[in-house]
Amino acid sequence: MSFTKTIVVSPSGNFYGSEQVLFDFLTETKNSYIVYAPAKSRFIEKLLRQKRHRIRPFSGIKKMYLEVFFFLLWRKANAVYCNEGGHIRYFKVLARIFRGAKFFVHIRILEDTSFTRIGGLTNNIVLLSVSEYLTGMMPAYKASVQTIRDPYIPANITAPIKKYNNNRIRAGIIGRVTETKGLVFIDAFSDFLERNRFSNIELHLFGDVETQWKMVSEFVNKVKKYLYVTMQFHGFNDDKNSVYNGIDLVLHFSKIEPLGRIFFESLDYGTPFIGFNAGGIGEIAKLLNLEDCMINDCDDWEQELYHRIINAEKSLQKYQAAREECMKFFSASGYCKAVEELILV
Repeated sequence: MSFTKTIVVSPSGNFYGSEQVLFDFLTETKNSYIVYAPAKSRFIEKLLRQKRHRIRPFSGIKKMYLEVFFFLLWRKANAVYCNEGGHIRYFKVLARIFRGAKFFVHIRILEDTSFTRIGGLTNNIVLLSVSEYLTGMMPAYKASVQTIRDPYIPANITAPIKKYNNNRIRAGIIGRVTETKGLVFIDAFSDFLERNRFSNIELHLFGDVETQWKMVSEFVNKVKKYLYVTMQFHGFNDDKNSVYNGIDLVLHFSKIEPLGRIFFESLDYGTPFIGFNAGGIGEIAKLLNLEDCMINDCDDWEQELYHRIINAEKSLQKYQAAREECMKFFSASGYCKAVEELILV
């Protein structure tokens, strides 16, 4: 089996958004890659089932990059791609040593756009941004940035858009319970429900609860004292059928989400999605004609969100149409073609 001369590096062993997108890419592509991923991880278990790629598990970051160094030195590779911007510091070093090689780093989170991360790029480093919103955060590096929106491979697209009983609405909040995922707004909305004694909306949180942070631990302790709001912490669950079968709609509270894969996933599982008309979520909503189903960043956003939740059924046809548009704008084949036009050098 022959392999491309582009090495793929995935530093994280979790199976969060960036790993899911990379897994979809490696499933869709017709080419074969040498892929580095952490040993004894959820991600490596899934990768090892793919027989077309040469999977190289690693237990140490420095040792892994040393191997990549020798692949480049021996000209067995002429390009390296990484699905996480946090490792760009390693790529800067390699790019300065191997001026004739190309290096590609995916920028997926707002922190990756900071000068401390992407300052001092050489001209053989290309940044892949997941949204125009994120690209707009890097005006000084416009010449080095390519926008390629993440894909979504449908798993449950034939399921009907859900209807539910307004007397008991199970709202899911999917993602890590942390400040970067909009915890301050989750806090404010749950307080709004408690203050107004709106007990018809249950909040179900699916994601790792990062209680090592003071804001998170204080939030968890506070909601235990609620009298009217039911809130349950389910932790991370990669069984998507289990998650979506237990909720009626999805709420998303980040205004700075770079793209929002959870938006695609919710539509795929026939679940209405409501988030802020801001950041990458607002960008997707505009592409899918769902702007009117999102909420605006205004003083009384909590009231607007409550109104959207109890009236979401009035927009079911819009959500259904959006699913069809989603397949056009975010297809895996289109994504794979766009990425490989860059990284296969």
